[in-house]
Amino acid sequence: MLVELGATVPAAGLYVVDKLYDDTEAFQPWIDRWGSVVLASTKATVPAGDR
Repeated sequence: MLVELGATVPAAGLYVVDKLYDDTEAFQPWIDRWGSVVLASTKATVPAGDR
């Protein structure tokens, strides 16, 4: 949804159907690929001049 609004996101979207929501294995390939990117982006800072 954020991309549709013009936002920039650090990783590909994660789409899980309802019946697989409680299955942690359904998330694992995405976590393996994008987990470190998402964690790194939470630690990023914005330079004062760009705020």
